[in-house]
Amino acid sequence: MNSLLQLLYLDSEVRSAVLEAPVALHQTPQQSADDVVLQLQRLFQQLAFAQCKALTPTAWVHSYKDMDGQPVNVLVQQDAQEFLTILCDMYEKNIKARSEQELRAAAANHPQKQKLSKEELRKGFFLHTAFAGMLSWMVFKEGGSLRDADVRETPEDFIN
Repeated sequence: MNSLLQLLYLDSEVRSAVLEAPVALHQTPQQSADDVVLQLQRLFQQLAFAQCKALTPTAWVHSYKDMDGQPVNVLVQQDAQEFLTILCDMYEKNIKARSEQELRAAAANHPQKQKLSKEELRKGFFLHTAFAGMLSWMVFKEGGSLRDADVRETPEDFIN
């Protein structure tokens, strides 16, 4: 968990998108403590601005729940791919709820605003696109040359 969070923080696109994510409105203290996006923002802020050599991610760990909504036992090793997939799903679900809340609030104040801009959406749904790309492979005939290779490319979401 720590290594993957550090890698996410070191990716400037991911770090910026997390720090710029919309803030949930009108949360109780318990909702704030369980808010995975807010806690990830706070952790990234601590990494960016703290003067200490080490951080204790207790609040983040408390907010991160397994697929059944139960607190994760940090003493049990989890597969990094599984952690990243669950984190992305939780993050994007939370952002979608915030975006819908923002949209309702904006529609109440500005009836002409019926959908979020691409930039507003990008702030929340960057994780799957940040880890996507083209998967390329080459098939050679026996004894064939590079010129005769069959090259194929497909778009790939490397998280799922």
